[in-house]
Amino acid sequence: MRSLLCAFFTLNFQFELYRVLLDALECRAHTENIHTGKLIILPSSFEGSPHNMQQNCQDAMAIVCKFGKPDLFLTFTCNPSWSEILNCMEGVQYPEDRPDIIIRVFNMKLKELLEDICKHGIFGTVLAYIYVIEFQKRGLPHAHILLTLDSENKIRTKDDIDKFVSAELPDPCTDLRLFQIVTKCIVHGPMWNYLSIYITQRARKFAASLILTSYCVVIANLTRQT
Repeated sequence: MRSLLCAFFTLNFQFELYRVLLDALECRAHTENIHTGKLIILPSSFEGSPHNMQQNCQDAMAIVCKFGKPDLFLTFTCNPSWSEILNCMEGVQYPEDRPDIIIRVFNMKLKELLEDICKHGIFGTVLAYIYVIEFQKRGLPHAHILLTLDSENKIRTKDDIDKFVSAELPDPCTDLRLFQIVTKCIVHGPMWNYLSIYITQRARKFAASLILTSYCVVIANLTRQT
């Protein structure tokens, strides 16, 4: 009964806020002699609406208040070279021509990832998780995921960090496939190429300066002898 009364008064309060807004719009329309049109308020069930974003934000804050601050932050980006996407291309189509296929495959992969994390416990027991899906400028979706682990799987020492985070390239001799995946998908290609070119150019300049210095020393010695 108490929850019903709270919901009733909340709805009436929200309606009064919209009533004030509608009155202000009608007053301005009457003053400027324009037609207001029809007022449409998107509910919280409409994905991406202001009410939906506000509700999601409040839910996220409630999860943090109950289970504590998150322990892990993960990013999951769509790869247009996935076989599930390329196999659906027809003729001369490219992945950017079929955003519907990209979204479906990405959602399937994201569900599998969350299942591995939450049910199979690859990071340990997960108490709560929050994720949001965003889109890059090229149209590829990517997810930001926050994980809250239980007390037994909390990250407390540097050894715990090393189990989940690595800032070095895998050894191609021991794990060639992982090395290829990291250098292709995680290391940005243009910067990787520029870095190799930069190192080569620096080596050439150093060799040229070393040869020039040696040549100058030889000339100086010959001049002194003469």
